[in-house]
Amino acid sequence: MSNYIQYAVVGAFALLAMLSVLTWTLIVAKALLYARIALGNRRYAARRSDRTALAMPTDDDAAASVNARLQRTLCQALRDFDAAEPDAPAALVAWDRRDLLERTLAREIRRAQRPLERGLTVLASTANVAPFVGLFGTVFGIVHTLQSMTASGTNGIDAIAGPIGQALVATGVGIGVAIPAVLAYNLFLRRLKTVTAALDEFGQDLIALAEQRQFRPDAPVHAAMPDARNAGAARRAAV
Repeated sequence: MSNYIQYAVVGAFALLAMLSVLTWTLIVAKALLYARIALGNRRYAARRSDRTALAMPTDDDAAASVNARLQRTLCQALRDFDAAEPDAPAALVAWDRRDLLERTLAREIRRAQRPLERGLTVLASTANVAPFVGLFGTVFGIVHTLQSMTASGTNGIDAIAGPIGQALVATGVGIGVAIPAVLAYNLFLRRLKTVTAALDEFGQDLIALAEQRQFRPDAPVHAAMPDARNAGAARRAAV
């Protein structure tokens, strides 16, 4: 029986070690993810202008920026609208297309939330479970100490102080694993809400701009700039 108790204590410490490694892996991965999102959005905002506010973003921009993916979804929806209803009444267009754009962007925002939500359940579970795993190891450590004292016939405070102190280390380790998990969960949950709110605001701005421009997407940047040969030919024809 004593060996099984000792295995339980070792198992508790091993589980706490795995939870700690998993927690810090998630912390680093999610910190890098949020940093990459912020950097991509800043770079895209620096390249974006009023002339390209409703233009189809490039593949590189869409891969690096969540805002670019949102704008790309809206531009694709506007193109689909033109192909499906080229001669629809203006009043019907204004109501139907705005409603459809809101639904389309809401789906894209939910799709963007999924990687941000990933791992939050693990952090919350670690924060709740780790102290109890540590307490589990402490209880079995104390039981193992008392059984060893009974078998050896040793008694007195000096005989139990050291082993019980070592058993209590498991509780401290459990709390030490739980604290970073709690802090990381609260931090990343707040960051998730902040990013979602920013996406909602950006999406509403896109819809308002599309409505202002009669639900017509802007031309791509390369299409809006005249070709040098065509420009030269036009000048020669004018002469």
